[in-house]
Amino acid sequence: SNSGAVQLQNKEVFVSVFDNSATTVCFGAIKTTAKKEVKGWFTNFEVKGITEAEKVEEIFENVSIKIDVNSLDTKNQGRNAKLLAHFFGKTTSSETITGKVLSFDVENKSAVLELNFNDVKHPLTFSYDLKGDTLVMNSVLNLEDVNGMEALASINKACEALHKGDDGISKTWSEVNIYLSTVLNMKKD
Repeated sequence: SNSGAVQLQNKEVFVSVFDNSATTVCFGAIKTTAKKEVKGWFTNFEVKGITEAEKVEEIFENVSIKIDVNSLDTKNQGRNAKLLAHFFGKTTSSETITGKVLSFDVENKSAVLELNFNDVKHPLTFSYDLKGDTLVMNSVLNLEDVNGMEALASINKACEALHKGDDGISKTWSEVNIYLSTVLNMKKD
């Protein structure tokens, strides 16, 4: 019987102590034709619905997140102000972005989160990796899917000179990388 192996696995149990400070919500906007990534973080967000469970898919099955857009931090004050005014300010999500977990597929290590941005509910597929107690999730949002092209044109115009590459072309890409990570606190028996 392989009950021994099962017993071993059960030694590590995830707990529902959710640590906001060990969680990051990050995006990477892409500028210039050479695709230079500029990262930004939302430092203020609320996560609800964490379940105490041993399986990652059960921990997050009822989770929702509410992000305070004005907590944006790109490590550059001027850039923060520009993004808030000329990008987020051109959407209905100038205050809050929300999301909720729709599914976790353990076999394919993917998860679907429904993003509510600019009055559009859009399912976003994330790949995820659980390394030890750290869960890392990545996805790509195309702004076309959330009626974000007007806001994109607005920020591109505001940052025209800054988004010029060596080729002299000013470009801001419609694909935005999304990075989420959190630490699952484990308790040992």
